[in-house]
Amino acid sequence: YLADSKTPKNEWNKLDSIWNDCITTVSALAIAGQDNIDDQLFVLRDGLNRLHKNEYSMPEKLEKLSLKKLSHSLNRLCQMESRLKQNFVHACTHTALLDGKVTLHESNLLRAIVIALGCPMPPLLTKYQSLPG
Repeated sequence: YLADSKTPKNEWNKLDSIWNDCITTVSALAIAGQDNIDDQLFVLRDGLNRLHKNEYSMPEKLEKLSLKKLSHSLNRLCQMESRLKQNFVHACTHTALLDGKVTLHESNLLRAIVIALGCPMPPLLTKYQSLPG
């Protein structure tokens, strides 16, 4: 699991300070589940849309990701208050399920995200069979 347990608890209660971390993490899910860049951007925006009501700017393109950047974002997201964590997990789940199938990479990444956040795996995921790749 990617989060560092030594990270201080700030208990973010708004997305203002962690919006870019949300983009990074949901982007990773979008990339893991979609082959086409247009599809990746579509599911990213749709997933992020679950988190806010047009309060934050949507990414115009996918950012370049690394494991270090994703780990840093997860460390910061671990500091969210419970209500925001729950909403974020719902947005991640929506992103993974949007096309009606969950790839093995998507499922493993979603599992890592919810474990890092200290949340249970969404039961909705069990309705879909993970596919290779």
